[in-house]
Amino acid sequence: MPVVRDIDAFVRLMRDGDERVLLRALARLDDVQIASVLEILEGHEQDRVLKLVPIERRPEILGKMRSEPAAGIISRLAPEEAADLVEELETDDAVDILGMIDHDQLRQILARVDAEDVEELEELLAYDDRSAGGLMSVDVFRVRKDTTVAEAIRMIQEAEELPEHVFYLYVVDEHGRLIGVTTLRQLVTSKPDRPIHAIMTTEIVHVSVDTDQERVAEIASRYDLMIVPVVDKQRRLLGVVT
Repeated sequence: MPVVRDIDAFVRLMRDGDERVLLRALARLDDVQIASVLEILEGHEQDRVLKLVPIERRPEILGKMRSEPAAGIISRLAPEEAADLVEELETDDAVDILGMIDHDQLRQILARVDAEDVEELEELLAYDDRSAGGLMSVDVFRVRKDTTVAEAIRMIQEAEELPEHVFYLYVVDEHGRLIGVTTLRQLVTSKPDRPIHAIMTTEIVHVSVDTDQERVAEIASRYDLMIVPVVDKQRRLLGVVT
């Protein structure tokens, strides 16, 4: 059955009011479909559906929604509940959503978010949303130049969660400055005891955190890049624009 028909059928079921049937229907929809449903519902209907979704699925679903309707859902939650949900979101999704929430309400939510997460979120929220800093994801796989191939592979295998685009590994020095890049393919075809600096390239196209989004797009197109690393004035790696 096409996705659109699934969504339309679900909306009709929800408005008929039988919660048991609704729960069974929800179980048949994937996260993208539920996100699509939520985007076309009224606020009170969104809240009703979200309460029926298992807690562990909620962050993934909100992350697949457009920022504006997702922000509406977050803004109607109690600050404690909103903070718990924000902590489970991907960082770039959280920033996009929180950037649309009223300042006073945002302050109440952030006051209840884990201190380490708050520091990162506040820094990202301060960037202009039309700049590389406002567009970037901070989920980047980075390694030190003296890391061996075997150690890097083990780091990937043991990571609790990997960035979406882990086929690039960015190499940084002891100060976090970007000094090179290699690929997952290069990694797995190299001898285990080789240091990363022996297989990296130092010719890296990157942008500054305050680079305008149009300039970022122009650079990505010119060099045929799927991912563009973002650095600060000290060339420290901050994230990537995809």
